[in-house]
Amino acid sequence: MRIALACERLAPRSGGAAQWGRQVARRLADRGHDVAVLTFASADDDIAAEDLVVRRLAWHPSRLARARAMVAAVQDVPADVVHDTGVGWSFDVFHPQTGARLANYRRDMASRTTRERLRERLRPRHWRWLHELRQVERRQFANGGALFVAVSSMVASSMEKLYGVRAERIRHVPNGVDADAPRSSAVAGRAELRRRLGVADDETLFLFAAHNARLKGVRPLVAAASRLRAQGARFRVALIGGEPDRDLLRRIAERALDGVVLPCGFVPDATAYYAAADAVVLPSYHDACSLTVFEACAFGVPVITSRCNGASEHVTEGREGFVIDDPDDVPALARAMLALTDARLRRRMSVPAVELARRHDLARNVDALEAVLQEAADRRRYGAMQGGRR
Repeated sequence: MRIALACERLAPRSGGAAQWGRQVARRLADRGHDVAVLTFASADDDIAAEDLVVRRLAWHPSRLARARAMVAAVQDVPADVVHDTGVGWSFDVFHPQTGARLANYRRDMASRTTRERLRERLRPRHWRWLHELRQVERRQFANGGALFVAVSSMVASSMEKLYGVRAERIRHVPNGVDADAPRSSAVAGRAELRRRLGVADDETLFLFAAHNARLKGVRPLVAAASRLRAQGARFRVALIGGEPDRDLLRRIAERALDGVVLPCGFVPDATAYYAAADAVVLPSYHDACSLTVFEACAFGVPVITSRCNGASEHVTEGREGFVIDDPDDVPALARAMLALTDARLRRRMSVPAVELARRHDLARNVDALEAVLQEAADRRRYGAMQGGRR
């Protein structure tokens, strides 16, 4: 197939969705498909090194302007199927990695304090941004000839409830990670990284990996860490992904957690941190289907996440980790973290965690996606034939 893949970002610092897009484009090309990637230019975008056809569009701060630019760009690409991961509204397959952005926005607001929500709503720029989001998303979900890929049941539900997408047009394709990637070098460096982080042999290292730390629940995590310390638990928490903001640093200092909660900022390769961690904590307010959960499991590391993370649909309580119903339920989060300070429990969860990752291997993910793309290409070809006959 000739596939036009529309992605907003593919740069390394853009988060899990960008990394997933890079991997899937490469896998589809390796399977013999002619993949043309359309994305917006970024200073740290090194996808050219991956020997893919890439067309870079000029970045614009307006979501509506970016959508229009992508719509115009895909018209110039000869393709059997257009696969859009959340940018424009001209496509055969719509596969929003963040799910419905309106749902994400509402949960993002829930992750803020009352004062922060009020301050945000007083900014004219906020309302312009929200108006554009609604404009773009309405047009995206009004595409009557497209198939829609939901990475979780949670995302499928929001597509149906917010925009009336019919269930028969939705295909369920959970995200996947490379579960069989070689990890020996990362595991070999476990002791050294723990030493650099100041983690003692009898301490549990929790890992929090997210670019949007507030949305992914860093605030309740810090509050839960404070409870654990008051109970005498021996642990550290490493935060990787985005650079820490002043609010986060203030919260850590106010709870006297300096040296316990460790903001490590952006790391180009998180594998060493997964290998060094004893458990991963991601009490998200909204996450369509977090790659972090599956990546942790691939290392045999148990996870704690929330029902607001689509990946939680695949985690069995007490088997690969724990799922809390509400990210704001700090006592429940603290209890789950305290449970995972038990090394014997973590060992029992390790094998089921690896099995979970293998069920969500990237190869299976690409298999399912390839089938949806082929279905959409066939529908497009059949529609063209019917039109020709008329």
